[in-house]
Amino acid sequence: MPGRSLSAPWRVGKKCTAGLLAARWFYVDSGGIKDNPARATAEEPATLTEAGVERLRTALPDRTETLAQCDHLIFELLLGTGIRLGLLVGLNVGDVDLKAGTLQIRAKGGGQERVFLNPMPVRMLGRFLREVAPQGNGGPQAPLFRSRWGTRLGPRPIQLRFAALCRKTGITRRVSIHSIRHTFATRGEPPGCTTRPETSTWSNGL
Repeated sequence: MPGRSLSAPWRVGKKCTAGLLAARWFYVDSGGIKDNPARATAEEPATLTEAGVERLRTALPDRTETLAQCDHLIFELLLGTGIRLGLLVGLNVGDVDLKAGTLQIRAKGGGQERVFLNPMPVRMLGRFLREVAPQGNGGPQAPLFRSRWGTRLGPRPIQLRFAALCRKTGITRRVSIHSIRHTFATRGEPPGCTTRPETSTWSNGL
């Protein structure tokens, strides 16, 4: 209408959302509906089956090139810690303490978390640092995981390689690299690759 300014789209969206939420709780409280209808359509987070985990574990060591060693270590660390891929690729060489068997993780809000590892991933990290990412090459602030061009490895190449590996090993269910995080949450402590952070990596949103 002339003389009236239109609301910004985000403001209209917020008003609609607020109205729908109010209507939902009105009908729940008045007995018109028994529960939130959105819950009925919510899907369970995708996870890897134990068979799928073993398929991937079997396939990864068969590849011996540098990139494959990086993929194998990333898979085991994600599966054994449940941290997000973005945090993992943000690790520097100096965040690894082989003697203590820990990773120093940058948590939400700028905080720091220590993630404790079992001996198997610690050995993998030690071998990786010696053979693939030697500590003398760039110092403690150098990225732990690097691309073939020497820059910090980003999440996207890992996501694409994980998808290709799933296809190669015959995993047909819809899973992604983030599914490893959900798998960690549901399967408990995988043998040989577990963590005990000072506070839970899952509950703190790592």
